[in-house]
Amino acid sequence: MKKIAVIGVGNPLRQDDGIGILLLKKLKKIEKNLPKSIDLIDFGTGGMNLLYVFEKYQRIIIIDAADINKKPGEVLIFNPNQVISKKINSKITTHQSDILNIVEIAKKLGTEPYIKFFAVQPQITDCGTELSKKLQKNLDMIFKKLIEEINKTTQMEQ
Repeated sequence: MKKIAVIGVGNPLRQDDGIGILLLKKLKKIEKNLPKSIDLIDFGTGGMNLLYVFEKYQRIIIIDAADINKKPGEVLIFNPNQVISKKINSKITTHQSDILNIVEIAKKLGTEPYIKFFAVQPQITDCGTELSKKLQKNLDMIFKKLIEEINKTTQMEQ
């Protein structure tokens, strides 16, 4: 069993909402340079099925677009205990399932691993497959921050 999962979440058919999947694809291109203890998982808009993934890992980084009240392309890294969902049904991410609610369910079931969210502020989440110009412009910086977070999480295991 691998100890760390990096999970890309999002809908690549809704522009910036696909940033989690896009960053995961970039990670897969350099996977051989990452520690062997890491699994890269494309979760798309899988919703409640995320609970099954939580059971298998000790540490998880979830990459997602989220309305974090920042400028488009800015990143916020946090754990679930640091935020409260503003959603009645799904407002912290742009998906149907509220990931924070899924984390809360995992906590109640006793299957919650150590989780960090790597949240990227989207600019546009309309139909389309291209990132907004702001996110495209900041993509290298966002990816660099993601690698730094993966390195920090990996060092926690040692």
